[in-house]
Amino acid sequence: MFPTIHSPDIGPYRTVAAPMRFADVQVGPKGPAPKLGQHTREILSEAGHGTEEIEALVEQGAIGEST
Repeated sequence: MFPTIHSPDIGPYRTVAAPMRFADVQVGPKGPAPKLGQHTREILSEAGHGTEEIEALVEQGAIGEST
């Protein structure tokens, strides 16, 4: 119910797992939550924004990325 997740940034921490169980199905967190901005470029790219447009947004400070 409360699995331990290992984060490279903050170390191990406990979180809440799904309250139900299903036969032959493993549920639960697969890893730590993504960092703020970790997938920004990927999401914008999948939404149809080009590399140059994304770079311009970064330079303008309109979007941030994880460090």
